[in-house]
Amino acid sequence: MGTERGFPVSDVGYFLCCNGKKDLPAFQGKLEFDVTIFPYKGSDSWIDAKLHEIKDCLSSSQPPEPHQTCNQCRYRRLVDDVIRQEPDEEWIVAATMRQ
Repeated sequence: MGTERGFPVSDVGYFLCCNGKKDLPAFQGKLEFDVTIFPYKGSDSWIDAKLHEIKDCLSSSQPPEPHQTCNQCRYRRLVDDVIRQEPDEEWIVAATMRQ
């Protein structure tokens, strides 16, 4: 993306990790952290194709097929299963009594 527009882009990115210090004797209104920077060498070669895939998906009149590892897909399937079930008379009575 950036290289297509003439910008220099590095293959190295950085993760900043901040962990609160637990071993201090007192809080005293101040948080202290151990801070570590981790370099990571990666590639952006997949990004352009993925952005086009995302745009095509969002522009489509049909939603994508659900995927078994997608938490939102799993949640929707469970909600749909509950909605499709015939109401259980005992459940209705119990829900009514809670009100």
